[in-house]
Amino acid sequence: MASSRVFVGTGRGVHSLSLPDGHVAPLGLLKQFVTHVAAREQHLLAACPVFGPIHEKHYGVKKEEQQDEGGLWHLDLSAPQKPAIQIWKGDARTCNIAPASGGGSPRFFVGNEPADVLFSDDFGESWNGGAFKSLSTRDKWTFPGPPHEPHTLSIEFSKGGGKEYVIAGVEVGGIAVSEDRGASWKELGWGQMCPDVHRCRADPFEPNHWWAVCGGGPPLEALSKIPGGLWASEDCGQNWRRVETLSKQWYLTGIAFNPFRRGEIIVAAADDPPFHGVDLYHTADGGKIWEEITDKVFRGELANEKGDQTPVPYFVKEGVLIGTETGKVLFAEKASGAEWRVLADVPSRVTCFAADGQSPSSTMH
Repeated sequence: MASSRVFVGTGRGVHSLSLPDGHVAPLGLLKQFVTHVAAREQHLLAACPVFGPIHEKHYGVKKEEQQDEGGLWHLDLSAPQKPAIQIWKGDARTCNIAPASGGGSPRFFVGNEPADVLFSDDFGESWNGGAFKSLSTRDKWTFPGPPHEPHTLSIEFSKGGGKEYVIAGVEVGGIAVSEDRGASWKELGWGQMCPDVHRCRADPFEPNHWWAVCGGGPPLEALSKIPGGLWASEDCGQNWRRVETLSKQWYLTGIAFNPFRRGEIIVAAADDPPFHGVDLYHTADGGKIWEEITDKVFRGELANEKGDQTPVPYFVKEGVLIGTETGKVLFAEKASGAEWRVLADVPSRVTCFAADGQSPSSTMH
């Protein structure tokens, strides 16, 4: 079997993970807390936030160890000896890379706080976008903790309904979509679904089907009476329904689709904000039946790797990965099976995964 490669974001930089052997190699930013990564062709993006009260309290990083500034970094995978280059300065919360259009360069995207999405067609030399301020609901967006600013936590692409969408998930602002590769935006689902969106992803086999994992709870009651949990749309975000079949619903943080097998999804849930608690749910039939797999993953000797904070799920062609707070990458050929094992160790907690051209996965803020 030909080897494949996954990029692992951690509390200490970005690392390359080879499969099936589990070899780990550092790529860069080894003193940075990376919360999101994205990869396409020979380009890797890494988003690092500006540390605020939420990060200092919950991320387990000493104040003197926190990065001085946040931003978006570019790593040239064709020249691994080159250092990572900061191509955007600011409070970067997520990122993604769209394929080139019309023979040009791939389009880099960064999502930030205060919530917005910017894009670059010249590898970060210049940036455009910043259109969220014109949205009709923008003045209602917020965040419970100081400085009470919403932030963009996911950027996704979909070709549902014969259109090309860029989909942004905003905590706390809901879903915003663009049909012109990020130049202009509109809201979808406001008033229908929970606006505390942590991640929104499109089904790779059913691009009309979008799924959002949302938070919620008492701090948001003043903004919305709509509960958090798992929300689904079958019409590119025009209408939303809450999925009621998960046993633990109120605070979901992560979601991963299997691009190699139709209908397979893993959702990561927390017990308390922002990511305290370890609960994993799996479906193999597009969400009709969900099974909690937490005890299957963290059984026996792996119980010591469970930690206290929500793990990161991801699919590869060889099987499924779970990244843990303890710095382990767990692997199984089947998510619902019992043959989970430690595939690799990384120097710090796993925060996110990405593979070439595949939707990223993160449970971070």
